[in-house]
Formats: sequence, structure tokens, C-alpha cells
Amino acid sequence: MSPSTRRPRGLLAILAILPIVAAVIAAPVSAAADPLPISLNKPTSSSGVNAAAANDADPSNTGGYFDAELTGGHDAWWQVDLQGIYSLSSLTNRNYVDGVRFYHYYVRVSLDGENWSAPIAWKYNDIPAQNAETFAVTGVGRYVRVNIISNSANSSAHLTNFEVYGDPITQTVAPAIKVVDATLDQATYLTGETPELSYELSNVSGSSATVSDAYAIVFGLTDPSYRRFTQIESGLALAANATHADTSSLWQVDGGMPVGSYGVFVRVRLDDGRTWEQYQTFFRVTDGSQLTTFDIGVEDYSGFPVYTLGGGLSAEYAVQKSAQILSQSAGPSWTPSASGYGPAPVYATPAFLEHAIAETITTLDTALGSTRTFETVVVAPGIQSAPQLIRTLQAPVLPLHFLVSFDSIYELRTVLQGAADAGYEVMATMGYDGSMDPGVAWIKLLEPPSEYVDFIERHGVRDVVLAGTSDSSGGENASRRVLYTGAPTSGHNPGDIFVIYPGGGTTIDVSNLAQRVHDTSDLPLAATLENISDWEAGLLPEQATAFASAIAPVISGDVTKLTAGTYYDIDNLGVYVTAAFYAKNSSALAVGGQTVRGIALSPYMTNQPFADSTEGLLPVLFFQGESSLTIVEGRLLNIAQSALTHYFPNTDVTDLPVKVITSRNFGGFANTGIRDRLDEFDFASWDFGTTCPGTVTSCIDEVWDPSDGYDTWNEKAVTGLAAVRTQGQWTTWNSSLVPLDLTDLSDIALTFPNLTFTTLS
Repeated sequence: MSPSTRRPRGLLAILAILPIVAAVIAAPVSAAADPLPISLNKPTSSSGVNAAAANDADPSNTGGYFDAELTGGHDAWWQVDLQGIYSLSSLTNRNYVDGVRFYHYYVRVSLDGENWSAPIAWKYNDIPAQNAETFAVTGVGRYVRVNIISNSANSSAHLTNFEVYGDPITQTVAPAIKVVDATLDQATYLTGETPELSYELSNVSGSSATVSDAYAIVFGLTDPSYRRFTQIESGLALAANATHADTSSLWQVDGGMPVGSYGVFVRVRLDDGRTWEQYQTFFRVTDGSQLTTFDIGVEDYSGFPVYTLGGGLSAEYAVQKSAQILSQSAGPSWTPSASGYGPAPVYATPAFLEHAIAETITTLDTALGSTRTFETVVVAPGIQSAPQLIRTLQAPVLPLHFLVSFDSIYELRTVLQGAADAGYEVMATMGYDGSMDPGVAWIKLLEPPSEYVDFIERHGVRDVVLAGTSDSSGGENASRRVLYTGAPTSGHNPGDIFVIYPGGGTTIDVSNLAQRVHDTSDLPLAATLENISDWEAGLLPEQATAFASAIAPVISGDVTKLTAGTYYDIDNLGVYVTAAFYAKNSSALAVGGQTVRGIALSPYMTNQPFADSTEGLLPVLFFQGESSLTIVEGRLLNIAQSALTHYFPNTDVTDLPVKVITSRNFGGFANTGIRDRLDEFDFASWDFGTTCPGTVTSCIDEVWDPSDGYDTWNEKAVTGLAAVRTQGQWTTWNSSLVPLDLTDLSDIALTFPNLTFTTLS
């Protein structure tokens, strides 16, 4: 298609970040080319079409050109295989030249086609090219890749000619001098702080060698236009098998480094010209407002602890709700990043998982007591019915995964490596979430961390319930496996990465992901889609087996598995367990002979189970993207009524008052449709809480903010509890109730559809 008329479409690939690349970086300058390009007519590949046309010695616009969409407004790539290792001296890049447009791009080199250097050449100015642009470079590699980021004329990438010049060099792909244990003194830095890089250089070549120079190179992962170099070694002689350790101050972070993540590469050049460059780690420049782990805080209202959540999503929400419900209180969901928006991102650091697990255990021990006995503990991914399991089993939840936000694949792979280095076996499902701007990934535990086992043993737990969805359909299941060299091609294994496509792999999926993670086009993806268990609510078979094996020896009871087919079914579990709990405790809960006295129609992650139980409200959970017909007819008239018919056969759901627990940031847009359906099906009454004047549209966010009055649903729940009893009195009342047990869960699974209860050990 013409370079002036192309429009975006989705294309993918992945950037590997482990060692073994070689490059020496030089700023772009004009330079005379060698007589013959070493790249001429060599094999090419790309994220677009006509790749060979950019490597045929015809630089004209009319002689054909490489053409690709700038997916989601981000980069496309073109690559040449030099079919041998070369020491590069210069390269020439010619995009579509018309004297008006300009392109932004950068060029990298690799020894193996998978692990890439920081850029050896780049253009980020807005000066239109009048012809080809030539760069003097010094680099060593076999593969050369240009990533085109933008085109001022339209949304396509074009390359009419690309030439590489240099000479053959004899060296191995594996480094003779290996960089090991390169770490920074901090994960984040503020303006004015100076990163300290500690590292070891190990001579693994079997003979003595001299390091001519070594550089630490910083490459912007959020903003690829940023790079900085610091020399860390010069003239270093290393005997065979010798190791040299040192620490270097890199530079002071200044106002020229925008907030974001930065990759650290170390390049080692020997005195004979052999060169290797290895990605090591990353850090984040912050202004102090970004989260790097979810944060659960607590405020006091008349003796009731009100727990707040910064960052995280459904899994982290279960930790907050464990503290809240088991303290006989109520409170908000997460704090939105802005009015009407979703939660604030929790940005990646190399020790992300360690910090998330620590926050979980510290929160639960602080809120509930470090030695309090629990008959049952639930281990689950992000399921909406977790608060109802907490309430009815009187059991805290330990998350099966945690949500991390990131801008580059480098960050995600480093998080996985950091987890492995700390002794955790994990994998990742990555994708995008409409409530957040960056890319996100669930870091999934494939076996229980020692902190979980210690928690279970220390709290005298008798039974453990693993809960989640089991089907590989009916949710966000479509994925492509990332196939780095040596990666397994089946199963769920430590280090695996799956790219999730909520829309089933559409171009919209690809565009949404590329807008959030700019280097997704580097991913080596499997050719075909495969379905896995829902990335948010799914319980993997490998997880169930490993957790049961590790936990069984430290408990006196059983490890069991409670699964639902799909996310729709796992939401409905909240109705079933609550109805069963109310029936089991009917004599204590009934008021005027009626146990269930209303409905709490609750969108995704807006639950107040303890407060609901004090009012006799049956929670009916829904996802705010569902149709009003699904919510009212499916969830209320079908699911809720079936639970009522089983446990309270004389109760008609349409006779019960309905509280619609929506807000501006939680499903308020669905209110009009829900109201119309409630009216259509002759429900007796309903309450939408605080709404815009003359409408049922929500005008406020579901947050804890006493300064503007107690007008949100969670604020009404807390003040409502305090108006009736003290927190201590509610605790005494709660102790008179009998929790559900494993027999009850088994009966529920046998009674209601699409549920399975299994004893694992």
C-alpha cells in the first residue's frame, strides 16, 4: 500500500534480554561508507512485508520498500542476518524520502538473533531526511535490527534501503568474559540520587585476557530515546578463571531523565576487538508518587478499622478484604488513580514478587494477629467471590498471583528472573487491562512460597481450599506462548510467559498491547493461539498439585480444590456460599422470621460481606461489562433465585429490595439498563445510592473519604455498623455464628451447576 495511505494493523514478536549480544555504541555522524555492504542480499525478516526490498542496493522510493504498520502507534522492525559475525564500522538507513517527512528509529545488533544490544545508532530529531542517513558505529554481531518508532507523515514504517559495513571477526557467541551478579543499590531513584552498580567480571575463556574497556550503558525502556554511558573498567588483565568484582557510581539522576524504567547493559571489549554486551537489570526513575508494591493502609472510624488499598487488582483486593472482613468491619475497594478510573499501577522492580508476598503476610499478621488460629485458609487467584469465601469460611485468602505493571519486556523478564533468584517458581500471563495505562502481567506462583507455608503452619490451619476457575474457555483465555530459545512448548513451567488476548487475538488486542508495551513486536511468539485457564481467575493444574504437595505435611486436615467452570460460575459461587451460610445460621441471623431480607447487587470487586450479613443481604455479583439482561435475568432471576429456592423456598427474589452497589468508578454506567430490567421483571424496589440529580447515574467514586460526607456505599456500610454496635460487640456477635466447612462446600458443589469440589490430600 502507498506510504501515504496505510493504516495500523496488529503484528507481534519478543525481545529476549538474557546475555549474549555485542555492540559498541556511537552517536550518529556522517561517515563515508565502505565499498561493499556486508548486508547486501543477505536474508531478511521483519514485522511487515517486502523485507528483501530494503536490502537490494536500490535506494529509490520507486524500487520497492519494506512496509509495516506502526502497531498501536508503536514500533515496527526490520532485520538482516549477516550470516557471520562481523565488526561493524558504519551503517546507512534510508526510509521513504520526500524531503518533508521524518522517521524516528534506533538500530541494535545481536550475536544470536534473540539477545540484543542497546542501540548503536538512532534518530530522534524532527529533521526531514533529504537522502540516506549514515552512522559511524562500532559493534560486533551477526544480526542487525532497525526498530522504526514513528513516521511524521502517516502510521506506517518504510525502509527503502539499509546497508551495513564492516569486517569479519572471529569470536564466539558465548562471552569469554562473563558479567555476573550485576546489581544496583536501589530499585528506584529520585532526582539527585546516584545509582551504584556492583558487578563481577569472570574470565570463563580458559586463557588469560585483557579487557580494553567496559561500559555501563543505560537505555530508556519507557522512552527509547534516552541513553547514557559510563566507563567502569579500562585495561583490566584477567587470568584464566579469574574474577574481578567492583562497584561503580554511574551518574546523578537529573531532571533530564523522565519518570520511567531504564535498562542497564554492560559491554565488555577485549584488546583483540572481541566484544560482548549483556543486559543486566533495570531501575525506575520516580517522582515519589509511583507504587512498586501494593499498599494496604488502615484508618479508624469509631473503633472500626477501615482498610484501604493502593494498587493491585482482584488478588490484592482479597488480602485487603481478608483484613477487613475478619476484623468485623467494612471499607472501600482500591483507591482509583484518578476520578472514575481504575487502580494505580504497581510498577515492576526486580524484587517485585518478594515485596508483594511480604506485604501480604505483614498485612494479615498485623491486622489479624500473628498467631491467631484459622480453621481454614483459602488460596486463590483473582476471583470476585473471594470476599464471600472469607466471610462464610472465616478464612483469610493467600493470593496465587500478583499484578505488576511494566513498559517493556525487559522488565517482565527481570521480574521473573528476580523471583527465580529468590527461590520462587513462577510464570507470567501478560496483556492489557482497560483500567490501566501500562501493560500488566499476573506473576503466578507455581508452588507455595515458604512464607505461605510458614503462615499456614503458624496459624494452626486445619484445612486449605484452593479456589478458581478450571475451564480454558468462557473468560480471557486466548494466548500465545513466548518461545525464547530453550523455552518449553507445552505445560505451565517456571519462567514461561503467555501473551493474553482478551478479544481472542484481534488487531484491537494487538494494538492495545502495543500501546502499553512498546517492544511487544520483539516477542518470539508461537504461531497459533492456545487457550489457558482465565488469566485472572484461573487455577492451573500444576498449581493445585504443587500446593497440595507442599501444604499437606503442615496441616492436620485436608487440602481441597473448589473450582468453577468459568468466571461467570466463580462469581455465582458468592451467592451459593452466602445462602448456605445464612441457612446454617438462620436462627441467629433472622429478623422477624426472615433471614434473607434484601439483595446487594455488586459489580466487580465492590463487596461488603460482613456488613451484608448483619442486614441479611444476599450478594449477587456481576461483571460490569455484562448486559443488563444477563445481570438481572441471569444473575438475579436465575442464579439468586435458585439459591433462595434451595435454602429459603418461600422467598421470591423479586420481592426483596435491591441495593445496586455501583459507583462512577465501578459500573455506574450500567445503572440505567439495570433499572429498566428491574422494572421490566417487576422487582419490588431498588436503591442506587447517591446519583446525579434526576438520574440513576453514579456521580461519585467508591472511595473512603470522610471529608466530603459519608455518601458512598462503603462509607454507609461502616457508619451503619457503628450506629448499631461497637466493633467489639460485632466481634462477639460474629463469634456466635458457625462457619461453613468442607462438608458444606462439597454439598454446594453437588447442588449447583458448574462447580467441582475435590480432596487433593
